Amino acid sequence: MHHQAIVRIEIGRTPLKYGDARKLLWALTCNPVWLATGKGAQKLSIILPEAAGFGVREDACFSDVFEQHIAPLFEAPKSADTLEDSSPELRFASAAMLREFIDEWLCEVPDGRVQDLTGGIQAYVLNLLDKWPKDSAKQTLLRRIWFKRLAGIRQRVEYPDRDKSMLDENSPNSKSGDVTDLDKLIERVRNLASQHGAKTELAKFLGVAPARITEWLAEKKSDRKEPGGHYTLQLLKWVERQERKK
Repeated sequence: MHHQAIVRIEIGRTPLKYGDARKLLWALTCNPVWLATGKGAQKLSIILPEAAGFGVREDACFSDVFEQHIAPLFEAPKSADTLEDSSPELRFASAAMLREFIDEWLCEVPDGRVQDLTGGIQAYVLNLLDKWPKDSAKQTLLRRIWFKRLAGIRQRVEYPDRDKSMLDENSPNSKSGDVTDLDKLIERVRNLASQHGAKTELAKFLGVAPARITEWLAEKKSDRKEPGGHYTLQLLKWVERQERKK
């Protein structure tokens, strides 16, 4: 992108095109919500689909594409995935498991074979993806957003003194003082666990004592103990299962 083109965009003479915005966001790891609205965290590494994925042209105005196609995905209450074995929570947990495997593989690979290993893994995965049918660009982007949401929950659990989670700060309509994703999750769990026998069922599902569930679901936040990252993902999984039954 030419320097003069950037200058014209900065001074408002030329609208920012979606194709150019997509490249800038990726190169600068910039948050599309921040670029479009000035709200949320400035930094957020997330891959936007090509213009054709939204059914628009590369020279379409970025602000229009954001308002019509991207912003609703950031505000979506849940993923479009309907199969339990394809849920964002399971995908996120699988990614964490794969990272542990890759860490171990890279420790074991002999000298001079690191690039062979990483290239082989990438080629194998890309070959599988080429064979399988493709989901829509919007569904893929929604999953990427949910990955950031789940990462925000995990960060909140593991680093409670940090700022609130990425979901809250990256939502176009976020406001200071909004509850965090973890707070929302606990509220969902509390509502479902209030049914007769549900708390005992949840404790059995998680493999913990019922007293631990009580600590996590305490009404007052100051009295509440936060679950670890593993149990947080399991709570999400349990909530999704229970809500599908309704």
